Amino acid sequence: MTWRKACWSVLVVAAAFGAAECTGVGQNCNTDADCNAQSVCDPTLKVCFFYSGPVVTSIVPVDGATEVVAAGGTVVATFSTAIVDAGLNTSTFRVVGQGFNTFGGFSVDSTSTQATFEPLAGGLALGTDYTVNLTASINDPQGDPLLPFNSTFSTQDGEFGAGGTLRFGTQTGAYTMAGNYYGNILTAVDIYTGGDTSNDYELMVGISDAGSDPVVTTVLQDIVGQETNNLSAAIAPNQAAFVAWTTNPTDAGTPLTYTALVSAYDPVSQHWGANTTLAAVEPVPQLPQVVAFRPASGEDGFAVWLQDGGAPGKQAVFYALHKAGAGWGAYNPLQTDTLASGYVSVAADFAGNVLVAWESEGESGGPLQIKASSIASGASPSSPVVVSNPTTVSVVPQVALGITGLGAIVWEQLTLLPDAGLATSHVFAATFDPTQVHSFGGAVQVDDAGTLALYPQVGVAANGNIFVIWQQLGAVLTSTYTRSDGGSWSAPTLLDSDPVYVVNGPAVAVDPGGNAVAEWLKFTPDAGYQLFGARYTVDAGWYGRTQLAIGGDPVRDFQPAMAVDAMGRCFSLDTRSPSDMPYLEYVPFR
Repeated sequence: MTWRKACWSVLVVAAAFGAAECTGVGQNCNTDADCNAQSVCDPTLKVCFFYSGPVVTSIVPVDGATEVVAAGGTVVATFSTAIVDAGLNTSTFRVVGQGFNTFGGFSVDSTSTQATFEPLAGGLALGTDYTVNLTASINDPQGDPLLPFNSTFSTQDGEFGAGGTLRFGTQTGAYTMAGNYYGNILTAVDIYTGGDTSNDYELMVGISDAGSDPVVTTVLQDIVGQETNNLSAAIAPNQAAFVAWTTNPTDAGTPLTYTALVSAYDPVSQHWGANTTLAAVEPVPQLPQVVAFRPASGEDGFAVWLQDGGAPGKQAVFYALHKAGAGWGAYNPLQTDTLASGYVSVAADFAGNVLVAWESEGESGGPLQIKASSIASGASPSSPVVVSNPTTVSVVPQVALGITGLGAIVWEQLTLLPDAGLATSHVFAATFDPTQVHSFGGAVQVDDAGTLALYPQVGVAANGNIFVIWQQLGAVLTSTYTRSDGGSWSAPTLLDSDPVYVVNGPAVAVDPGGNAVAEWLKFTPDAGYQLFGARYTVDAGWYGRTQLAIGGDPVRDFQPAMAVDAMGRCFSLDTRSPSDMPYLEYVPFR
């Protein structure tokens, strides 16, 4: 930075006498805020001096503002002189929400003295503390650098809404939902058509606009005698979307041969493609999982599935990448069919890095263990790594990736009695950091249950902090991993419990800034199962436990589906189960 030399010597002397001979400067100060526009505070002399380059004369939201409305929120900086527009980017004008450098763009007014940062998600994140940093890399046309500027503000938090229903003429079966960075929601549901057999269902899907309620508008499959199950859905930031499912492709009445199918949505033509078998040759694929991400090298989706092997009880784990305009590429093995495999889970970050985990027997047999592989965008998969204790039965892995590629895997570790009965079950977790030599951290038990801890679910923030939620006998608990300072897990936090009635079906959704929404089911004596939820913010921790589903119809005892966007807006989907026919209920947090 440079100073106007004409005032320098005068002001040093003037400071001693308490008089200012340069207009607008010379007064006593502690911070730049005590000085007039275009002047700054010398921290040693406690005197204001003129600064020759541009300075920020105002910022909106103002420094220290609280309860800023998140929806449609922007950050507007006004400068003392014109600045060079090309110097504005997310490195020089940083809007950071709790460690996440918010994706966004900039607009500049006609005089180049005011710049507006517009978050790509359409607004700021709910319940989030923000810092704004403008650096000296922003220059005026003469090349003078901006005086570095910092401010802070925080946004209003969201709340659970009354929600609504997706009602159909007949009952609903399997369902799932997925969201993208911007808030588009992909919903998939299997709907009974009322045909002659109990398996006459049609698979319907829909994509909602950012911030609006879920919809279902398109039939993907309607075949007599067939019901889809094992639904998986994903939607990319550009709205490329995928739904995968397992179905029976043979004629009604013949032995079941479950096959994995997938359909892709083209956001340009706004059209769903044909249903495609994930592998074109025998043996047939099963239990597919899909993810979607911002196109990188043209790739916008990833699918992983199991395939029966040549020997009884052996399954391979295969994957394929989808490329816009070209469809699914060659399918390749993550694990060959020489081992027994099962239950696969997958997650992707914004750029297309993928994390996969699955159940697998050991190389020489033995108990099921959890294996994992990571696939950097445009690269080949890493060699599978065993993340669980290889001598103890481990099952049902769940994976999550934050938007910047840091992630986690959780699973159940079982102790079996000699007669194959279950003695204990505990929840274990392993961290994932692709920047480390050893990407997967060691397995850590996160529960403190005496006997049974079950059904773990996981979510990850942009900074790599991890939220795990699970159920124990009559309770739902959570633990948080803080990645800074070497990483540590918190003691389990009780979200809800009941000494008499069942509490189960936990689910969690985490936004990039590290705030979370948790939901679970709890049996009530008056209305059967009902949906409950709670909120977590970085400042307040867990709070606001409340009943979300209120009414005469109970909630079916299925785990709710959840999706969250970059603004922290969240939707959940559950099944209400009246005496006549089940229907879907969605509950927003916004």
